[in-house]
Amino acid sequence: MVPGFVPSERAYAPSVRGVELIRAAMTAAVERGELHPAAATERGLALLLALIAGFGSQHHANEPDTPFAESPLIALLDPALDMYAAYFSPARPAGWTPWTGPGR
Repeated sequence: MVPGFVPSERAYAPSVRGVELIRAAMTAAVERGELHPAAATERGLALLLALIAGFGSQHHANEPDTPFAESPLIALLDPALDMYAAYFSPARPAGWTPWTGPGR
């Protein structure tokens, strides 16, 4: 992060579009009954993006010259996404969110 830096709209547009595509995919997964509605909330999306960004950060920090498809981390991506999907199981009660309850 560079203090005071603000990307141009043109430079930022691919990132915005990527988030829109992920949001649409999560909404569709909820509509198909594959995920709990909480997964498609801003916090649910933020959690998914943080999970994915963590893989990217680990890869770039530890194996910058290795294509991601050849990284040992790639084997961990499916189980991590499975954990996310299990956490946001559609079997949870309708009003459930991971952000309810004391201290949340």
